[in-house]
Amino acid sequence: MSALFDMYKVDFRGPARWLGCVDSYDAAAYEIELNALRAPGDYAIVNRQTAERTDLSFGLSVDGRHDHVTPISQQASTAKSEAPAMKKLTDPEAARRARVRQLFTARHPEKTTEDDVFLFFKWLQQHHQEMLPQGKHSDPYSDLRADLDGLYRD
Repeated sequence: MSALFDMYKVDFRGPARWLGCVDSYDAAAYEIELNALRAPGDYAIVNRQTAERTDLSFGLSVDGRHDHVTPISQQASTAKSEAPAMKKLTDPEAARRARVRQLFTARHPEKTTEDDVFLFFKWLQQHHQEMLPQGKHSDPYSDLRADLDGLYRD
């Protein structure tokens, strides 16, 4: 499966910065929500197949309101469905844990075992170290196992 949605951080003072690409609009929106926790501002999601663009604003916006998510423009085609509603994430740790669980189930859709958890842990270390549990205990692997509880067999 190829990635269909590009994600950008938009800066009114300069060019947009490419953040990466993912397979679904929901995954792109969620990834941008996580980025916006660290860096509020304007973001865009672009569908590679249709060139449809969704602009999102996180944090302080032009109207002066704080801590909200507002779709500020959407180029619509007649066949396009509505973008899913965006919700404000209030707990960064809960957002991280939800994203880790989503990534795990996307990478391991079949019945999974402890071996799959270890492989996923190694993958996170290489590709998304920021998604590993921070500061809970001295063992991030044990913390990750707790985050994924119920998604794999012992």
